[in-house]
Amino acid sequence: MSSKFRNDINGLRALAVAAVIIYHFNSSYMSSGFAGVDVFFVISGYLMTSIIVNKFNDGNFKLFDFYLSRAKRIIPSLIIVCFALLIFGFLLIEPGTYQLIGKHSASSLTFISNFTYLFESGYFDQSSKEKFLLHTWSLSVEWQFYLIYPFIIISISKLFGITRLRAALASLSVIGFIISLIISKEDISLSYYMFFSRAWEMIVGGVIFLLPSIMTQTKRLTLEIIGCIGIILSFFVFTEQTLWPGTPTLMPVMFTALVIYANNEKSILSARPIQLIGKISYSIYLVHWVILVSLKKLYIDFGFAAYLISTLMLSFALYHFVEKRRSFGKIWVYLYVLCFLISLAVSLNGVRSRTSGSDDYRMSLQEFRDKYEGSDGVKDSLKPIFFNSNEDDFEYILIGSSHAKHYYSYIKSKGLKVVSLALDGCNSTKNRYTNYRPESCAPRYDQVVKFINGHPGKKVVWATLWTWVGIPRDSSKNNNESTLDVINEEVTAFIGDINKSNSDIYLIGDVPGTKKLTFECMAKNSLPLNRYFNLGGCSDKQKYEDDGVDATLSSIARKYDNVHFIGAANSLCSSGECMLISEGKPIYTDYGHLSKYGANIVGKYIFSKVN
Repeated sequence: MSSKFRNDINGLRALAVAAVIIYHFNSSYMSSGFAGVDVFFVISGYLMTSIIVNKFNDGNFKLFDFYLSRAKRIIPSLIIVCFALLIFGFLLIEPGTYQLIGKHSASSLTFISNFTYLFESGYFDQSSKEKFLLHTWSLSVEWQFYLIYPFIIISISKLFGITRLRAALASLSVIGFIISLIISKEDISLSYYMFFSRAWEMIVGGVIFLLPSIMTQTKRLTLEIIGCIGIILSFFVFTEQTLWPGTPTLMPVMFTALVIYANNEKSILSARPIQLIGKISYSIYLVHWVILVSLKKLYIDFGFAAYLISTLMLSFALYHFVEKRRSFGKIWVYLYVLCFLISLAVSLNGVRSRTSGSDDYRMSLQEFRDKYEGSDGVKDSLKPIFFNSNEDDFEYILIGSSHAKHYYSYIKSKGLKVVSLALDGCNSTKNRYTNYRPESCAPRYDQVVKFINGHPGKKVVWATLWTWVGIPRDSSKNNNESTLDVINEEVTAFIGDINKSNSDIYLIGDVPGTKKLTFECMAKNSLPLNRYFNLGGCSDKQKYEDDGVDATLSSIARKYDNVHFIGAANSLCSSGECMLISEGKPIYTDYGHLSKYGANIVGKYIFSKVN
């Protein structure tokens, strides 16, 4: 196939980056826009194969030149984005988050950020939506592919001949796909971030390069239209709950391959606006996520139009002044080393010397949570956990998720005789369970019911994140029920399953939570620039928003003599407003988990009602 510039591939870049930025802004606009990354992977595999094979056939492939070309394409723009982020963070971001910016910048510059985010993934991980360079995981995956792929092609070509390369790559892509499916079922985070579970997508692009060309224009146009329709549909038909990468990933991958294979010189993607977006797609990809997170961190409300315009403006600037010049002389080597060293320095402690006041606000969010979380650092256990009690002497059975565990510090300090069967991220009911660590969550419901029925007459306290209803145990069951209907069905089923225990059941409404990370907001207040321009703006209260869950739980409780509803929000809210800060201390450690201070307030209220 010809190596000349292809409007169709450039147009695919435009479709892919548009899907990604729309999805990242609001996933309800495009539920599976994340598939745009998979489109990029196929394109990358096709282009890398064409470069390597063409030069190898001409007898002038040089590994150093290949890597240098990739570096010129990727690294300068990445350096500028990291530099800008380090400056922004120094001025406006508190030490804990700034420390992460340094760590993530260093891992992005060395193309290992996919490993970094994999090791950070977990239920109590800082929200992925607050990591400024999270999107660079895909750059790291591609770079790791670039490091290995030339050796694969050259080795196969020398051992079996270039004519057998296509069959060998096709076999590798199938094997890689199977490996990806196996890993996804065992560890979805590992499969999502790792090179070895994503490489098959790029190899598919390589196979397409090696296929014979289509001769008729009619067939080219037809295949391109089918491919584009399939790609666009793939941006809408899946959700964040879809196993990805998995069998559904075949849809964007294969339809992208179809468009590339069609090689339609009169591409339907040749419109000038599409081509322009495709040309600056890499700059858009680098910039858009940083803008989103920065605005979120500064609590600036913005609409899609403002987000799109600011992204395009900065992307055009980055492309014009940096990306399109494709220079990588000594100055860029110096800038790379300087940026990397600064990132390492920032990663040590987030330049805590910028702040004043309590040392609490110089620590990272994770350090703050480790020290002040209401769960008091108690780890999950598959066995019951006893507080101030033992199996022969306890009064309360606490069940639920981490939204039950965040009362542990209060329970321990007040000497309450409690046995807990709560698990992080686990809502396990008769017909559903949450898929975070399903191996322990799925059987938890039966364990809870058995324990309660085996210890009749105890007070059962059920506290959880009620809106996280989980997935049906029966995959054929309708999953379109409203959250409130599911809550009603599952709580009612539980009441029936432990009816013979003669236990009183206390349904605890969840705490209201916060839209802002109060700890980070309070920590920012001590930064010089925030103090001088009064940019902190931490509010000690937030408007109460009713999601209908408390009314549903209360309605259930009124139907049974032994079931009681306790609204935890009542301890924090009055006159339509809920506390976020009290006596200078945060009520929450993140968006929904209570601090020890908050647990004392809410725990006291709950157990006074229970008793």
